[in-house]
Amino acid sequence: MIQGNPFKLLGIADSLLIPIQRLIERLIPDFIEQDLCDETVRRQIVKAVDAALTAEYPAARAVPEKTRHRIIRKLLDLLIDDILIPEDERTS
Repeated sequence: MIQGNPFKLLGIADSLLIPIQRLIERLIPDFIEQDLCDETVRRQIVKAVDAALTAEYPAARAVPEKTRHRIIRKLLDLLIDDILIPEDERTS
């Protein structure tokens, strides 16, 4: 893990946004039959994306796991809540 300069960590985290987005797009079909609004399903997706991320992009390990999960979760929420699931379906 990178110690010291938080801007260096921020730069690495920022460089992971596109790979994370691509991995979510690649892995989400594996979960499409499940309730994507369910928190348990979302945690499973986050773990799957993180595992693929650290396997395909070893430099991602420089970002703490908790931070990686938070980034993945925010992108996942954006994709699911704002793009895949219409608002009227989320509330019912």
